[in-house]
Amino acid sequence: MGVHLEISKNVKSIRQIIGEYKRLDGLREREIEEAIQRAKQKETFSVESINRVTEALNQYAATHHLPLRKQVTVDMINEICHQA
Repeated sequence: MGVHLEISKNVKSIRQIIGEYKRLDGLREREIEEAIQRAKQKETFSVESINRVTEALNQYAATHHLPLRKQVTVDMINEICHQA
C-alpha cells in the first residue's frame, strides 16, 4: 500500500504545480488581452504588468521544468491589433 500512497502524493503534487502554472499563465493572458483592448481603442497601454507576471511565471516554470513564456513588447501588442 505504501507505493500507492507515494504515487498518490506525487500525482497530487504535480497537479498542484500544474494548477499554479495555469493560474499564472491565465493571469498573463488576461493582462495581454487588456493591453490588446486598450491598443484597439487607441488608449495608452503598458506591457510592464504583463512582463511582471511573465517573469514570475518563468521563474516558477524553470523551477518545475515547465515551458517558459516570452516577454511581451509594445510592438507585439500592436502587431496583434493590426492582424485583427
